[in-house]
Amino acid sequence: MPRFLVECYTPSESTCVQPDGAHCVWSTFLPTDETALHLFEAASASALAEALGRAGLAYDRIVDAVELTSR
Repeated sequence: MPRFLVECYTPSESTCVQPDGAHCVWSTFLPTDETALHLFEAASASALAEALGRAGLAYDRIVDAVELTSR
């Protein structure tokens, strides 16, 4: 399943949500920057945007995410 990073620049949007049609893998809130980062699995970026809209989660951008592992 493709993964996407969602950036939110509103402190109130730091809550992790599980919108229908997407799965939140993890969320991190950076209080100093007033930024929340959410890693989601979803069929596509547009499907994730629709799911977030239905859940009422405002976001600033959605970008493709690729997990890197160390050897």
